Amino acid sequence: MPTLVTTDIWDTILRRRCHPDEVKLATARFLWLWRSADLRPAFNSPRVLMEARVRAEHDIATANRARGLDDEYRVEEVMERWAGEVLRAESMPHGPAETAAELVAFEFERECEVCYADDMLPRVLADLKADRVVALSDFYMGAPLMQHLLSLRAPGVKLNDVMVSCDPYLNKRSGRLFRHLHQELAGAPSAHVHVGDNPHSDVAAAASLGVRAVHFINPREEALRAAHAARFRDRLEHGSVDVASLSRELEDRFTPPDLFNARERALYALGVRLAPFFAGFILAAMEEAWKRGVGTIHYCTREGEFFAAIHRAMAGACPEGRLLGLPVPAECVIEVSRLATFFPSLREVSAREFMRVWNLYSTQSIGQLLATLGVDRFAAEPLLARHGIDPATPIKFPWQNPRAVALLADPMFVRLLERQRDRRRGLLLGYLESRGLSRGDRAHVLVDIGWRGTIQDNLAYVLPGTHLAGVYLGMQRPLNEQPANTSKLAFGPDMRRDEPLTASLLSDVAVIEMLCNAPGGSVIGYSKVGGRPVAMRESNPDEDAVHETHTRFFQAGVLDAIPHVARWIALRGACASEMRTAALELIREALTHPAREVADAFFSLRHNETFGVGGFHDLRSSLPSSLLRDALQSNSGWLRLKEHARRSRWPQGFFVHFGLPDLLLRYNDERRHELCRPSAPWIESKAMLDELTGSRAWRLVQFAKRTPIYRAAARLKYSEAELRRPAATSPAEELGRIRASRAYRVIAELKNSGVYRALRGDRAGRRADGGRG
Repeated sequence: MPTLVTTDIWDTILRRRCHPDEVKLATARFLWLWRSADLRPAFNSPRVLMEARVRAEHDIATANRARGLDDEYRVEEVMERWAGEVLRAESMPHGPAETAAELVAFEFERECEVCYADDMLPRVLADLKADRVVALSDFYMGAPLMQHLLSLRAPGVKLNDVMVSCDPYLNKRSGRLFRHLHQELAGAPSAHVHVGDNPHSDVAAAASLGVRAVHFINPREEALRAAHAARFRDRLEHGSVDVASLSRELEDRFTPPDLFNARERALYALGVRLAPFFAGFILAAMEEAWKRGVGTIHYCTREGEFFAAIHRAMAGACPEGRLLGLPVPAECVIEVSRLATFFPSLREVSAREFMRVWNLYSTQSIGQLLATLGVDRFAAEPLLARHGIDPATPIKFPWQNPRAVALLADPMFVRLLERQRDRRRGLLLGYLESRGLSRGDRAHVLVDIGWRGTIQDNLAYVLPGTHLAGVYLGMQRPLNEQPANTSKLAFGPDMRRDEPLTASLLSDVAVIEMLCNAPGGSVIGYSKVGGRPVAMRESNPDEDAVHETHTRFFQAGVLDAIPHVARWIALRGACASEMRTAALELIREALTHPAREVADAFFSLRHNETFGVGGFHDLRSSLPSSLLRDALQSNSGWLRLKEHARRSRWPQGFFVHFGLPDLLLRYNDERRHELCRPSAPWIESKAMLDELTGSRAWRLVQFAKRTPIYRAAARLKYSEAELRRPAATSPAEELGRIRASRAYRVIAELKNSGVYRALRGDRAGRRADGGRG
C-alpha cells in the first residue's frame, strides 16, 4: 500500500471548458480593453498582446535554464515583464508591478470561471488508499493560488499539500520536481504513486525514477478536451469564433411558447437564430466604451430601445455586473431623430449648410425642406410668395435654383429660421443634459442602427468639444463632411470597408429597421413639461400595428436567447471582431433567403420618412400578372420584374412574399455574380451548363423525372436527405453533379446512338437546304 500519492492538477483533478491558451487570450483581451489608451502602438490587438506575453514567458524560462534550473516561470514575473513591454512607461509612474497584480488577479478569476472538477479522479484516489495526497503540477501559478483554486473548484478532493513547478523552478518533465518532492518529504520513490494524464511528464518521467505511475484517462473528458483544442486551432487560424454552431445550439435550446401561432413561432425562431449577431453588435459598443473609459452607453431611438433591451439582458447574465473582467457599462436611451436634431444643429442658414440634407435628397420642394426642419409653413408663405416659390413644387438641385438661393439669402427668411433654430437648440441641449450628455464632456459612446450617422453628426455640431464615438449595426458611405469630434464604427455591413457582396446587404435597409423598430413613433422635437425637458413623438398606427403583430415576436426570440449568448461570450473570451464574420453570415441568410412571415410583415408596413420626404412611405407592393408572365417568358421581361422587385425596397422579400422561390434563387444568383466578378473557370462552367440544360435531350429527361411514376420510384430508392440535398453553390459544382448523374449518362448514350446521329444529320441537312424539300 503506498504511503504517498501525488496527482497532477490540470486534466486530472481539474478540467477546463476551453483550451488552456484561451485563458491567456482572455487576459490579453482584458489588457487590450482595460488599458487601451496606454498601450504602445504596436500592440493593437489581443492576438499581438498574447504573442508578446508568450515571448516574456520564453525569455524568463530561458534565463532560468541558464541558471541551472528548469525552464519555468512564475505568473507574477511574466505579467510584470509583459506590462513593461506593451504599456507606455509614462502610464505606469510607479512601475509595472501594480498593473501586473491586476492581471494576475484577472487570470486567476478566469481560471475559476472555466474550470471544474473531474468526476472520475476521486474514485481513483480512494482505491489507492494513501496516507498522504499531494497535488503536483507543472504550472506557472504558485502553490497558494493553486490551493485556493482547488478549494473552490474541487473541494471533494482531500489534499495534504500542493507543490507547483514554478515555485522551485523545477518540473516533472525533467524529473527534478519528483526528486525535489522526495527530498522535501524524505520519502522513497518505491513508496510513491503518481497519477496524471501526460504520457511523458506524468508517466515516463515518474517511472524512470522508480515511482509507480498511473496513467489517468477519462474518455468522455478527453473527447471534450480534443474538441476544445480543435476549436481553438480554428480560432487562431481564421481569427474568428464559431458563431454558427452557437446559433444552431440556440435553436435547439429555445423554442417558442405554445400559445404562439405559426407566424409568431417563425418570427421568434428567427430572433433566436440571429441573437449572436445582435449580441456581437452590443459587445462592440461595450468594447468601445471600455477602451474610451466611458461609463454609460447612449442608445438612440427608435431602434436603440431594442438595442438597450439587449444590453440589459447581457448585463443581467453577467455575475457581479462584470463581463470579460470589466464592469458592464450602464445604458441610457436618448430620444432623438434626424428631424429633431438637424434644425438645432445648423451652424448657419445657407445653401452650404443645407447640403447636409440635399446630399441625401437632391430633389426636394421647399415645403418638404420646411417639414424636414419642423418649421410651420404658414409663417414662411409670405416670403415664399415674394420669391415666386410654390412650396409644393419639387426642385431638382435646390442649391442651383435661383429662387431657392435668393430665398436663403433673404435676411427676413434667415432671421425667421435662426429664431426658431436657437429656441429648438436650447430645448435639445436641455434634453441631452438631462440624459447625461453635456457640452465639454470628454467622450460619449452613441449606438444607433445606422446608416450614415447623420444624427451623430447633428449632435456633434450641438456639442462641440465633446467626442462622440458612434457604434452602428451598419454603415453606408457618408455623403457629408464629417465633424472633427466624431468617429464611427460598424459591427455589421460597412460600405466603407467591406467587399461588395457584404456591403450590398445595406442596399435595402428598411427590413432591418422594421425588425429593430420600437413602438411609440418618431421624435419630432422637444418641449418642457413641468420645467422638465421631454421629447415629443409622432406615431403611425399602421407602423405600430406591424410591431404588435410581427416585430415583437422576433425581438422576444432575440431577448430570450441573449443571456445564453452573453455567457458563451464570457466563456470564450470572444471579441466582437472575432464574432463579426460568422455573424454577418447569419444576417446575410436572413436577408437573402427570408422567412415568409418576415416578408409578409415588411410589405404591410408604412415607414416614417418625414425627414427629407415630408411624410410616410407605403411599402405595400403589388405584382401585376402580366409582369410575372413576361418574366417567365423572356429575359427582357425578367429584367423588368427585377427592377420592379428592387423598387419594393427588399427584392428577396418581394419574391418570397409573392411565393416565387425559383425566382428568388435566380435573383440571388445573378446578384451574387453582379457583385463578384466571375473568374474564367466560372464563365466556362456556366457556358457548358447552359448548353447542357438547354438541350432537347436534357429537357426530355427532366420531363420524365417530373412524372408521378418516376417520383414515386425515387422516393422508394433514395432517402429524404438525398432528395433534398442543398443547391449547388457554383456552376462547376452543378455541372459536376449533373455529369455524375444517371440522367447525364442517359443523355450521353442517346447522343452517341446511331439513330440520334442520323436524325441530327438529317436536321442539319434540311437547315443547310433552307428548309426546301
